[in-house]
Amino acid sequence: MALLTIVTADIKRLCAIPVGDLSHDGDIAALLAVEQPAWEYGIDPSVATAAKASTVAPPALDNPGLNSLLTLGVGEIMAGSYLVQVGRSPTFMDDLVPVSLALGSSPPVLVVTTAEVKRLCQIAVSDTTQDSDVAALISAEQPAWEYTIDPEVLAAGETDARLSALLTLGLAERMAGSYLEQKLRLPGYTDDFHIGGLDVSASKTANLAQLAVRLADAGNARLEPYLWAARQAVRQKAASNAAILDTRGQALHNRGLKRIEPFQVAARRVVTEAVKLLSGGVADGSSKVPLLSASPTFGSVFDEVS
Repeated sequence: MALLTIVTADIKRLCAIPVGDLSHDGDIAALLAVEQPAWEYGIDPSVATAAKASTVAPPALDNPGLNSLLTLGVGEIMAGSYLVQVGRSPTFMDDLVPVSLALGSSPPVLVVTTAEVKRLCQIAVSDTTQDSDVAALISAEQPAWEYTIDPEVLAAGETDARLSALLTLGLAERMAGSYLEQKLRLPGYTDDFHIGGLDVSASKTANLAQLAVRLADAGNARLEPYLWAARQAVRQKAASNAAILDTRGQALHNRGLKRIEPFQVAARRVVTEAVKLLSGGVADGSSKVPLLSASPTFGSVFDEVS
């Protein structure tokens, strides 16, 4: 049974992990189960006894200040250990989540319709002559464009309707621009017709070219923050933060270690031996926790047996 009461919430607070973030709870609980008994074992039994209230006879003295000091120290040590572990975790430095794990492998994830692309291209709904061409372009380009989007973003879009709408519109705009660009390259599609001094198609060609560019640029701009390449910057920052977490974790660990160091067995032995030398080789209770020196029941494990 643990002597000190250290809970998952204490470690999360020291690690600056939000209370509502439950993703770390299992790992922190596992770390507590492994490390806390080991660290408690290194504390002088008389100190640990003084810090812990007991209901067994004879009753131990409750020392809440000492209990708080030891609890905080051990907590800081384990919080530091956890930060170091998190900072060195491969999943921390790369948040790429394969779409197939959350969404399955059947494309497409987003639904871009022929009608939407036609609307953006200003093709009349009643004009069905281009439907097969638009559908073919969607079939060819949508999987390629989806592949450039960060899988984690696509996964989030499954439950976030606004994000899904943004991504779908961006893809539709990009493919509408692509469709018009292809049409403008077809022989005869942009032929000029002149009736007398009236040019009836030059303006049409220029307008379509401008529309194609505007649509493609709008789609690109809308999708760019969510592309995998752009989000690599986030991962690189996370990798940089990993080094920071390592440093902070080590500092937190060392601070906790320094806090409990005077109460560890090795340090208490030095004090006990020094007291024995000063008192002519006779150990007394002055090296123990105050108010416990008169009770042999709570003596140190290093006290000599008479």
